[in-house]
Amino acid sequence: MKNNIFMILCVSALSLNSYALEAKLINSDLSSQPISKRLQEMNIQLPTPTRPMASYVPFKIINDVLYISGQISIKEDGTKIAGKLGKSLTIEEGQAAARQCGLNILTWLNQACNGNLECISSINQITVLVNASEDFTEHPKVANGVSDLLIQVFGKEIGEHTRIAFGAASLPLGVAVEVSGIFNLKNY
Repeated sequence: MKNNIFMILCVSALSLNSYALEAKLINSDLSSQPISKRLQEMNIQLPTPTRPMASYVPFKIINDVLYISGQISIKEDGTKIAGKLGKSLTIEEGQAAARQCGLNILTWLNQACNGNLECISSINQITVLVNASEDFTEHPKVANGVSDLLIQVFGKEIGEHTRIAFGAASLPLGVAVEVSGIFNLKNY
C-alpha cells in the first residue's frame, strides 16, 4: 500500500513538473536569450547575401531606422520558390516562401548591424506581397511564414510588428512572395 501511494505521488509530481515546464516554454519570452543562440537552437544558418538584381540598395539607414528592400523567395543556392498562390501553390508552400524571404531579410539585417542582430530594437513593419490568383484571399496566412519567424528569432517584445499583406498579379522572376521591412536600431 505504501509503495502504491509513493508511486502515485511520484507520478503526480512528474506530471506537475512536466506541465510546469510546458507552460514555461509556451509563455517564455526569448528576449533574454542571445539571438545568435536562438538561431543555433532553431538550426538556422543565415544565407550569404546576394547583390540586388536591379538599381537599388539592399538596405538603408536613416538616423536609427533601418529599411530593408524587398527580399524575394529565393534560396542561397539560387533555387526560386516560384508560382502563384491559389493556382499552383498551397498556403503551406506560400508560408515556406515567406519564411525564406524572412531568412533573406535576416541576412541583410545582420549585414547592416555588422554581424550583431542584437542591434535591432524593434521590428516596426513588414510588407508582404503574395503572387496570387485574383480569387485568392488567404494572404494573411501566407504572411505568417515571415511574421512567425521574426517573432521566434527576436522574441515578442522586439519581434511583434505591424504588417501589410496583399496580392500581386506577378512578382520578380515569378517568385511566390516578396517581403520588405522597417526596423529600429539601438544606440545608432
